[in-house]
Amino acid sequence: MGPAAVRRDEWGLKVPFSLSLWEGEGLLHLNAGFLRGREEGRLWIAAAALERMVWRRTTLFGEVARVGDATFVHGGVRHWVRRERLAIDFSLQRSRVDGGWHNGGTLGVGWYDL
Repeated sequence: MGPAAVRRDEWGLKVPFSLSLWEGEGLLHLNAGFLRGREEGRLWIAAAALERMVWRRTTLFGEVARVGDATFVHGGVRHWVRRERLAIDFSLQRSRVDGGWHNGGTLGVGWYDL
């Protein structure tokens, strides 16, 4: 794979905002911005997410995001095996692209603060 295969002709700007809720046991995340591509023109981006600790080292999370005409809804549970370092996630997701809805699920392992 040469350099042309990984080069992308787009740029963007995102403004993130996070607010601590429920006495430090939850967060509200907001993102807004745009992507500018050579062929697509400008795509507006907006996202809102909530996360809340529900019991020891286990967090529930949910997110709604929009990029152009595409919508993404995602929610699940995250268990911290090592707090703020290693987590296991299970989530369900639903996305709408080109007028059709698509459902899915994920089981993931996240390693943070590499």
